[in-house]
Amino acid sequence: WLKASLLCSANPPSTPAAVMDPNMAKAALAKQIGEAQESIHLDTMRKTCFEKCFPRSYPSSLGKGDKICLAKCMDRITESHAIVSKACVEMAQNLQSNLDMQ
Repeated sequence: WLKASLLCSANPPSTPAAVMDPNMAKAALAKQIGEAQESIHLDTMRKTCFEKCFPRSYPSSLGKGDKICLAKCMDRITESHAIVSKACVEMAQNLQSNLDMQ
């Protein structure tokens, strides 16, 4: 599966040997996961904020109130994302340290 995902990615490795290198495969997979997470985050933020700030229809141009609503909404979601990401990293580190102790 990993080889197939690397070969089908937008930026496939330049040589077949690179596909076989586990470190390069891990790095490529981590990059793809990061890009997917960022895309999901932006899509969620866009959908949530537009639904909150424009519940009925989208205006042809943004007024000052519209811009403020979008900015505040995006700030809140970005801050929430940072808090959740930090908590996930801490949980993963705690889990790893618990596994290392066993």
